[in-house]
Amino acid sequence: DYINEIVKSFEEISRKKFIVNHDQNSNPIHITKSIEIVYGLRNFIGNAVKFSKSRVKIELKSDEKNIEIKILDDGPGIPEDIIKIIGEPYIKSKSKELSSNSGLGLGTFLGKTLLERKNAKLLFRRKSELGGALVIVSWSPRDFTNSWWTILTTCSLPVIPPGAFSSRALVSIRLLKSRANLTLTSDWRRARWISLTS
Repeated sequence: DYINEIVKSFEEISRKKFIVNHDQNSNPIHITKSIEIVYGLRNFIGNAVKFSKSRVKIELKSDEKNIEIKILDDGPGIPEDIIKIIGEPYIKSKSKELSSNSGLGLGTFLGKTLLERKNAKLLFRRKSELGGALVIVSWSPRDFTNSWWTILTTCSLPVIPPGAFSSRALVSIRLLKSRANLTLTSDWRRARWISLTS
């Protein structure tokens, strides 16, 4: 689980209190491991840890129409002078509530960009129920169930006779609702499907 892994990594280095709420996660969907999603979520959870006073809350909500992750903290919130441009690179607030070296630019830009590459929609709010910032990351379930399928398991294949393919022949296989590349060599008995982004 992405969230639990990320939270655990921060719990090991922070004294902040983490609250993870799964109560409204009624339509959990397995999401294949993605560097983009891990980095993106870690960036925004990391920001919440950085700017919070003592508490960070993460809420997972899913149903047939939406998958949503809310990240809240009890810090000063997103300053008014950058709320409309947050997610752009190299921005810095003039707010006195933040320390002079607390930029929100490049890391937030990269996190937002990587999540959007995975079809995420992001929404930023100045204040949350905890008093600090609110970041909402959401997807449609179809982004994970009706796109290019991701196949990460090892597939058994028959022996390929020597000479049947060149030593590093690449065979592209197009499926009805998926696409993958299967690399075959003359001495392989097994091959691995590698996922492609949609």
